[in-house]
Amino acid sequence: MTWNKVKQHFNGHPGDLIEVIYKDMSAHSWEALFKWLTDKTTLLRTQHGYIDNKELSFKSFISGELSYIVTIRTTGGLDLSLAIIDDKTLDIDIELGDIQSASAFDDLLESTNKIASVIGSVNYIICPEFQVEQAFVINGKTL
Repeated sequence: MTWNKVKQHFNGHPGDLIEVIYKDMSAHSWEALFKWLTDKTTLLRTQHGYIDNKELSFKSFISGELSYIVTIRTTGGLDLSLAIIDDKTLDIDIELGDIQSASAFDDLLESTNKIASVIGSVNYIICPEFQVEQAFVINGKTL
């Protein structure tokens, strides 16, 4: 079972973070992501504060005018915060406390793989925050 392979990575303070990092983002990847997020965003924040979900703008991001933190809810009810800040990487933060069961991990893995499919990514990992060398999922495969 996959959960048994990875559950040790979800021990610790419930507020500690796990990151999903998609590398090698392109303008095409970002555009596909923004289209996909259109009806999935539950909360939208820029560097200036919270704004209406309908104001998410690919043009404003790609021009460097705005960066975003976009919150979406997975089919299993998990809230994911997508950091749309750096034009080369997409980061998603998940609190350890949110992933404490096999079903929650499966939901996370399904969601990260879906996002990878949407953006055409073949270079993404799941790791403890700031510890990319300790990735325990690479391109959708658990190690």
